[in-house]
Amino acid sequence: MLKKLIIIGLTFIFCLSLYAKNDAKYFRKIYSQAVDIKEKRDKVKEISLNADETFKSLILDILDEQINYGIERNVSIRRDAEEWILYTAKTAGSLKITEASIKLKALYDYVTNNIIRGEILSAIGKIGNKDNLSWLNLLMKDYNDAHRRGGAAGTKGIEEEIYGLVSALGEYKDPSSFKYLFYASIPNYSEKIRLLASETIKKVTNDPASVASDMIISEERLDIVIALVNYIYNSQSSNDGKIRIMILGVERGLATLGSKDPVTKRLQEELKDTAVTNLGNLKASSPEAVRMIERKWDENFLIKDSAKENINRILTNIDALEKIATPEAVSVLINKIKYFNDKTKDGSKTGYGQNEGALIMTAIIRALGNTAKSSEAAYDELLRVKSAAEYGEPLRVEADKALKKLGY
Repeated sequence: MLKKLIIIGLTFIFCLSLYAKNDAKYFRKIYSQAVDIKEKRDKVKEISLNADETFKSLILDILDEQINYGIERNVSIRRDAEEWILYTAKTAGSLKITEASIKLKALYDYVTNNIIRGEILSAIGKIGNKDNLSWLNLLMKDYNDAHRRGGAAGTKGIEEEIYGLVSALGEYKDPSSFKYLFYASIPNYSEKIRLLASETIKKVTNDPASVASDMIISEERLDIVIALVNYIYNSQSSNDGKIRIMILGVERGLATLGSKDPVTKRLQEELKDTAVTNLGNLKASSPEAVRMIERKWDENFLIKDSAKENINRILTNIDALEKIATPEAVSVLINKIKYFNDKTKDGSKTGYGQNEGALIMTAIIRALGNTAKSSEAAYDELLRVKSAAEYGEPLRVEADKALKKLGY
């Protein structure tokens, strides 16, 4: 009997011991016994492995202690001090202690190790206090600006910190972070950051067209605008949203007309061609979309680049208008073929060589044959081509085919 009582008693003590070692009061007591920073670090590390929501007040008290401790100047102690902060921050993040976020923000400035700074930012993100979101966005903007100025050298040594920041913004899932994350997702930062940013922007919004207008207008680098236009075209945004962005893309390309920098000129044309191609594929039926394509076409006529480059740009316009196929789109095609007919009849120059002009005319004629049903104006202009001795046999044959397609 005595033996049984002893066994029961020992079992009770053992269970009580296990309970105590997972109790916040127990850990507060052992933490208070730490005599230096290294011991405090070790105690917090142990706490991090056992903490639950009952540890909230203890974690907040430790954070206050760390803030009051300030920046460690002694290099030999600094590593222990910053790891002391690290384990506390990770615990606060895993427990999502809202009140801890403002304290972690203060401690972020105390820490010099960029890996630990990244962990602090990640913990702030896990907590999810909205009061910190604008600060995190601004921090991402600052890193992007530094990267713009100096490339990889501009953010050298802080990659892990930026990685933690991207992770934090992903926790918020807020569309306001899109433009800052997008810059990090294209070939700018390291592959590790770019891959994370690419996944994170999907979390912050599934409708990027709704938050990209400002970036299309104000982003300085046209290569980034082109990447954004393509990203939105392939996104889950509605067609109306995509079309709005493509129109802005054409407009942005037109706004840079007159640049003498060859790289800017090339990117300008690529942006317009990309946006117009997408408008065609989206069958953008709005009159505004057609007006933008017509403006681009008029500008292409003015730009005196190599004939091959210019012809390809104009063929892009024709292809888009053919796909859109609205009365407004057909009207643009009719006006363009009328221009060629009038110039040819008068014996005036069209602005293109014979071969280039024939390519453009062929594309317009075929487009009208596919889109201009019931258009008397299209019939009149196609008939002019078919019956004009000034045109070669190939163009007259194309016009006859188009007329037959239209039922004439």
